[in-house]
Amino acid sequence: MTLTPLTMLLLTQTSANVDVRGTVTELSTNANGSVRMLVIGQRTAAVPLDRAYVTVPRGTAVDRSGGVGTVTDLRNGQTVEIRFKGPILESYPPQATAGRVRIVEEAPYATGLLKLLGGSLNEQTARVSVMDPKDGRPLAVATISRRTTVYRLANGRRNPVSPGVLRNGMTVSLTYDGPTTRSMPPQGRALTIVIQTPRK
Repeated sequence: MTLTPLTMLLLTQTSANVDVRGTVTELSTNANGSVRMLVIGQRTAAVPLDRAYVTVPRGTAVDRSGGVGTVTDLRNGQTVEIRFKGPILESYPPQATAGRVRIVEEAPYATGLLKLLGGSLNEQTARVSVMDPKDGRPLAVATISRRTTVYRLANGRRNPVSPGVLRNGMTVSLTYDGPTTRSMPPQGRALTIVIQTPRK
């Protein structure tokens, strides 16, 4: 597909709040601190493009569930919504610069076996670790807070459950809420914990 000048004009004048919505792939950081990524999704009545190469300048605000972030919060696998600013390069996929970015769904940081490190699950003060199932190496450490949502995966759907159901040895996926330490493993607040172990 090649965009015609007329299509370009319509795209630059669209009143839609979102130009492209989809999954981040091929993310790379440029020398000037900007990020370039391919966003792949579906065209709908409200979203005019099914994919686009998007450059996100370093100072662009990135809206996320934990507040306003920066381009350093963008990761492969996230679902994002992008509103362009300026011209759109006539190619397929189109190439454009982001004026607004919203992370709709965070990509999990780590998937592995859960280990409870202390604190209270019911009071949402617990610390947990996600361990590599092959060698037991800790992949991530997180604190469960009142902002944390725990889900159980069943038939492809995520169903909210109480943090109190978490048990050692469960297979889980962890997503962080906001920044993490630069330690190995990283440490931060948990945004979501998705239990993948079937209910017994």
